[in-house]
Amino acid sequence: MMGLPEHDPYRPKYSITTVAELTGVHPQQLRRWEKAGIVTPERSTKGTRRYSDADLDRIRQIMALTETGINQAGVEQILRLRQDLAHAESRAKRAEAQLQQQQAEHDFPHEPQ
Repeated sequence: MMGLPEHDPYRPKYSITTVAELTGVHPQQLRRWEKAGIVTPERSTKGTRRYSDADLDRIRQIMALTETGINQAGVEQILRLRQDLAHAESRAKRAEAQLQQQQAEHDFPHEPQ
């Protein structure tokens, strides 16, 4: 029996109209954010914007930041810093896993946490 396909949060599936309805953000604002590079929907073969669930999450983050009075430049900086932090955390986890593997391979005693 085949299982259901896993949910892919990056699969583009929403039109700009649907995203506007789901988020309450005017389509023109979505276009401005795309032009600024803070939202990057995929394009269909016919050139239509297609937003993913990950895009919706990002739009909601942008909305939350702008509702607190942060301007677009501040939003861009915050999102960039969040992304940099996520990448740094990912690299740190990989490095720790490699270290643990090397310790296991060389039978080094593990340091207490």
